[in-house]
Amino acid sequence: MAAEEPFLVDLGEADEPNETAAALPNDIADNNDEETGNSNLQSKEDIVAIFVVAFDTKSGNVIEWKKTHHPEIDFDGIEFKSMASGAHNIKSDFVYFKQNRWYGLTCYAKLAVASEEERGARMKSVGVLSLTYASLHNHMDFLQTAVDRELRSPGVYTELEAYFERHKSTDLDLKEERKSLKHFPLPDLPITHQAGSLSQLWHALKENIFVLWKCVLLKKRVLFIAPPPMEITCYKVYSSCVIATQSDPSHSRGNGNPLFYINVADIPVIQSEDVYVACTTERIFATKTGLFDACIDGNQIRLCGGDVEKQIRCTSADCIRYKTWENERQNLALAAIGDINLSQDKLLMR
Repeated sequence: MAAEEPFLVDLGEADEPNETAAALPNDIADNNDEETGNSNLQSKEDIVAIFVVAFDTKSGNVIEWKKTHHPEIDFDGIEFKSMASGAHNIKSDFVYFKQNRWYGLTCYAKLAVASEEERGARMKSVGVLSLTYASLHNHMDFLQTAVDRELRSPGVYTELEAYFERHKSTDLDLKEERKSLKHFPLPDLPITHQAGSLSQLWHALKENIFVLWKCVLLKKRVLFIAPPPMEITCYKVYSSCVIATQSDPSHSRGNGNPLFYINVADIPVIQSEDVYVACTTERIFATKTGLFDACIDGNQIRLCGGDVEKQIRCTSADCIRYKTWENERQNLALAAIGDINLSQDKLLMR
């Protein structure tokens, strides 16, 4: 029997990555508190590991340095998640990922150097592992500063050790992860917090946002494919899980299983997953239709397998819903009160 052809949904023009997004201010509070939705994670002890990954011209990606007080943490493969495939073509990036039970965030940067051994470019990533992805954005400023320091003064880890000691966690309980996508009112967060990118996802997909919404609500396997930088694409993974959670608070248990960035080394992992939302730069995934139910690749959503197309296709009712939201969005723009992108995020979560 011939393999079933993927069903294609046209999304129009794909959105461009927002490379001008500013780093999140230190005084912005995260929204992870179970009762009030407000807690200041700047001082929270939430890191279980810190590490440096470098590109070696002979060995490829290597773990240059790492520190943890938890011997059960496995760093195997983290060097490939910390530098997305194709990162050599860009100057900097932030990458979210999942490493076994823990969530990671790395800041990648490239520096031109006059070194034949390094072939004219030095590439490193500095990252942390945490109990929950909800607090990782609080470390972005430090990681950005740290990777610049490691590029210019390689092998000096004093500041990294000090930061780890200030923010280290002694608890490996995952109760915080289970709270990450609870039904909550959105705070005023800029685009560099995952929740602040929800309106961008809606603008990109238009009425087909409901195709994505149904995929996550029905606990399908969803894969984004995009070239680096991966920061905005990782935020789309988060936002995809949020839209289903807001529609059905019971989804906070499964929460779409956000894996964030994956690569070919993760194929055995996702083969065992019944539900996930992930992203990748590696286009070979587009040919492996058995690994996903829906693939968002450039300006198309590809729906694969069984009755997926009948369950999830964009309907006339979806178009009406989108037009209603678009009219409200335009009214917000006319009012021009506060940050229009944040106001739109709140509108979308209603």
